[in-house]
Amino acid sequence: MDETDARYKREAKETDELLRQALELGVEIPKHPEWWFDDTENYSGPLEMAEFVIRRYLTQDGKIGVGGLIREKRAQITDRKIKWACQIIAAITGLLGSLIGILAIMLSMMKK
Repeated sequence: MDETDARYKREAKETDELLRQALELGVEIPKHPEWWFDDTENYSGPLEMAEFVIRRYLTQDGKIGVGGLIREKRAQITDRKIKWACQIIAAITGLLGSLIGILAIMLSMMKK
């Protein structure tokens, strides 16, 4: 295995991992030309088969961009969970306050 093959293998692994994370989160990855490169220089077959054989990889800018999109989506999910938890806590606190108020009224009525 020469240096180019090792590089493409490493790039494929990194690209696949980022794409897997993006897919799990439902992040759509833009097709910015500066985010992608391919291995067309290694392909010498017929043009009809090129789209099935040539592999696309994320460039360093692409990896940074996709990583940013993934972080942004995770932050949105975390924010949504926090807001949801706060709403539940607020509802429980309100109900407990109402119960305490009702108990206070009942106790004051029983004392009279």
